[in-house]
Amino acid sequence: FGFEPEITAKIAQLGCRVYEVPISYRGRSYAEGKKIGWKDGFQALWIILKYWLVKDLGVGRGELTLKLLQKASRYNGWVYQMLKPYIGREILEIGSGIGNMTRYFVPHGKVTASDISPFCLRELQRTFAENESVKVRTLDISRNHYPEIELYDTIVCLNVLEHIEDDVEALRNMHRLLKKQGKLVLYVPANPRLYCEIDRGVGHYRRYVERELTGKMKQAGFHVAHSRHHNILGAIGWWVNGKVLGKKHIGATDVSGFERLMPLVKLQDKVDSKFALSILAIGEKA
Repeated sequence: FGFEPEITAKIAQLGCRVYEVPISYRGRSYAEGKKIGWKDGFQALWIILKYWLVKDLGVGRGELTLKLLQKASRYNGWVYQMLKPYIGREILEIGSGIGNMTRYFVPHGKVTASDISPFCLRELQRTFAENESVKVRTLDISRNHYPEIELYDTIVCLNVLEHIEDDVEALRNMHRLLKKQGKLVLYVPANPRLYCEIDRGVGHYRRYVERELTGKMKQAGFHVAHSRHHNILGAIGWWVNGKVLGKKHIGATDVSGFERLMPLVKLQDKVDSKFALSILAIGEKA
């Protein structure tokens, strides 16, 4: 009796679409069938509760984190509002993941959502299968080889650059894929002092200092039009979870708790402090 509730809970966590289909069913009498008792009911309830709490979905830590952040609609919407003034009509998103932010760019124009993870690419294709303005493709920005690819007026790279060992080469490749006067919208983790097991667990090579980031952008050929730190409250939470409590990953309770604090996050973000979770930087191609 454990299989059905476990599968149901996991399907719900994955956000899959569930279809009801007719079946041919021949019922059995009590004598012929299974002898279901009250213990079986409690077992089913226990399994539902267990797999609601235990995120055992057969995916890696990075993919699981993306699934958790999919539910952070207030946070994602807040980040989008910061990016919105810089988004053009021909958009390439580097490292789209499962499309948590991609959906916000669709009203702006044509979107190319890219990733290198087979899991993420399948999720993107499933999510945007019926949207003609979204193209999904495999793209490894760390390699300078892009046959039959167009140029874009906007490249969006959100929380991806820190996963790439040679980040300057990746920035150069983004520069090559931009049209003249095109913009790079870059959002990265800030403050190396916050680096902890949580970063290591999701594959971060580094967290950035603003001067380091803008220097690398200039090295890649960009004019830096804007750079600013964001999310002081998030930095405090990251420090407590990663440095004080020694956590190795972000949990569902962390995400839901932060969602509730979003009004305060927006209020404190009016202060430009170096102690923040992220840096937003805008690069322009001359």
